Amino acid sequence: MRPLQIKNVLQPEIYTRINTGLSGYHASELKSYSGYFEYDMKYSLSSHHVFRDDLSAMKYGVEFRYPYLSNTLIDYVAALPENIRFNGVQNKPLLRKVAVKYLPQEVLNMPKRGFSFPVHYFIKNEQRVRDFIAENLESLKKGFFQR
Repeated sequence: MRPLQIKNVLQPEIYTRINTGLSGYHASELKSYSGYFEYDMKYSLSSHHVFRDDLSAMKYGVEFRYPYLSNTLIDYVAALPENIRFNGVQNKPLLRKVAVKYLPQEVLNMPKRGFSFPVHYFIKNEQRVRDFIAENLESLKKGFFQR
């Protein structure tokens, strides 16, 4: 949710206590592409995506594999010149260049699609999830949100 969207949902006195100027955090790491790469490796992938996905998969006895997250590959790519890893126009240009040899054109030109977690399934089928939601929605009664 974006800061202006949050502003429309929360009571004004609650919203004024929130620091929406988060751009200053880790600013030294966000000044160049190499900063983005480093930030992604340190914060985004390890503590968010991989951890969350592994927890979800473990519940059902599924083991996720991350072929592009091998230490050897990451070290190799991190050592490449920045202009090879990022050309300012296309996302993952090196990977795309290699993929041309192995994938059909319709796959290469396919738009990006994310994996969405089946929240609706868990709300419908898991009593613990419904209980958790009901318990945590009590904050609606505390006057944080506008009506």
